[in-house]
Amino acid sequence: MTESTQTELGETIADGLFAVAKSLDGVAKAIIRLGNADAATPMGGMEALGDIIAKSIATGLNDIAMAIEDAAEEKTTDHGH
Repeated sequence: MTESTQTELGETIADGLFAVAKSLDGVAKAIIRLGNADAATPMGGMEALGDIIAKSIATGLNDIAMAIEDAAEEKTTDHGH
């Protein structure tokens, strides 16, 4: 696999992870809308779950995607000299 192909693959993977993170954020917001604040009820639990998804999973995927994108950009920049 050429370096150009590897860079494109990294960018494609990063784009996919950004899309997954955005989708999870949408799911989390929908779950939060079902909630009942932080009440000790099933609906309150659903809201807490949505909050966890939004803050943890989606943020983590976004961070991974940014790291892949940065690495691909660095590789492109390093070989441009």
